[in-house]
Amino acid sequence: MTIRDGKAVLAPTNPKDEYQHWIKDMRWSTSVKDHEWYPAFALVNKATGRPSSTRSGRQLHPVQLVPYNPDFLDESMIRMESRNVSNGFRCVHMVNSMYLNFDALHGVYDDTNIVLWKWCEGDNQRWNLEDPALLLNSTSIRSIERIQIGRRKESDGKRM
Repeated sequence: MTIRDGKAVLAPTNPKDEYQHWIKDMRWSTSVKDHEWYPAFALVNKATGRPSSTRSGRQLHPVQLVPYNPDFLDESMIRMESRNVSNGFRCVHMVNSMYLNFDALHGVYDDTNIVLWKWCEGDNQRWNLEDPALLLNSTSIRSIERIQIGRRKESDGKRM
């Protein structure tokens, strides 16, 4: 997942693309939990210092970056990961609506927009926030090495 034109989109893994580096800010994790007691986090783009946000909280709303005040709890940028739904992959949903999940709109391809969508059990809604457990300046902030979506599949030239 990377940032293009201020929006979150899918992209082939490229460690040199600074916009593919994310921080999982866990500072709200002890006080905000979902109904299954999974902790809250903000997914902050390392290059921009801005978190992913879904201001409207409506289905099909694109995931965008917004200014960040880490001392203010803004529900539009707080996320939760669900239980394991398939081979270590989880849903990433809003703190105030477990029914709206990150979704790679129309499939797992380069430049696919990330939006909110109701859970429909598709590979395009299964995420793996790979965490090398590298702590940065605080036990509440973790660097994410990469973000994967769906199950690992053979490449057909276009599919990620």
